Amino acid sequence: MRLIVIIYSSIISLKYGACLQDNYTTGPTIVALPFNATDDAHAIIEEMKAKHIRGKHKEKIIDILVSRTIAQRLEIGVQYNNIQKEDFHRDIKNYFDDSSHDSDKNVFEIISTTADFLARRIKHSIKKRGEDHGYMSIICTSTAKELIDIRASYLNQYKVEMGIDIPDVLGNSELTRFLSRLFGYNTTLRSDAAADSKKTAELVKAIPEHKSSCNLQDASALYEMMKTESFKQIKAVAEAYKMNSNSKYSDPLKAIDKNCDSDLKEAFIRIMNYSMDPFHYYAHEIERAFHGKGSIDSADTRVMISRSEIDLADIRTCYDNTYEHGLKWAIEVSSR
Repeated sequence: MRLIVIIYSSIISLKYGACLQDNYTTGPTIVALPFNATDDAHAIIEEMKAKHIRGKHKEKIIDILVSRTIAQRLEIGVQYNNIQKEDFHRDIKNYFDDSSHDSDKNVFEIISTTADFLARRIKHSIKKRGEDHGYMSIICTSTAKELIDIRASYLNQYKVEMGIDIPDVLGNSELTRFLSRLFGYNTTLRSDAAADSKKTAELVKAIPEHKSSCNLQDASALYEMMKTESFKQIKAVAEAYKMNSNSKYSDPLKAIDKNCDSDLKEAFIRIMNYSMDPFHYYAHEIERAFHGKGSIDSADTRVMISRSEIDLADIRTCYDNTYEHGLKWAIEVSSR
């Protein structure tokens, strides 16, 4: 079995989750359970030394790593460094880099922090100069705290500010300016507040029902809502719009799609879609990635790794309820 199938199947399996004890359909698929970082480090060292059946030993290393949270994997790395006097990340990368399958090298990603992983995904995406929209998906669906961490990691890894690199590579446009404002230093970042009914009533009016560039000058209320309001607030606006008998369109996604006449349209649709149903948003990204559709490279890998300690159980449940065969089957088929 290819290693990528083992990684993915383990990440979504729930077999490592304490949530099995209660409602196993919600929340993360990997949770912190008791472990010993030193024992795990020694076990990995022994498996890496035994090269005569390398495939089996790689599987055992993956089994150790995916049964731990990111914080626990980092602790294992510290103990490995202390024992071996070598760099854990470098050794793991070198050990798995001889794989003939590029996707099997994703094991390196599971020993990174989520911020480091997503920063690399953004960099990888913008290098394709508009052909890959992974950068947009990450930025549009991340909280202010997550974006601050990603921004710091990006600077640390690439020695350039993300807010400078994105427009430098993709061009200075309404879209790149908007995305940069979502994580900028001198701007109001997205709130995490609960929905406010009075604010909802006002913001419903911001949904465009006539052609507009939807930029800060022509549609400031919509623009500011997409930039700074919490996902909870935007969801409340979407629900209110759909319930309003005077609304021109059946839902706000159609209104934005029909009337936003600029490159901001896709970003606004992503934010609205994610706010309305984040689990379906991610399930849809995974499904399109499996079938080679869409404009995001390896969305399946990004979602499964970055959401495994947040809400991957919910995403998997949504996927299983939406698509015919279920997520685990889709992983195995797509990786053949």
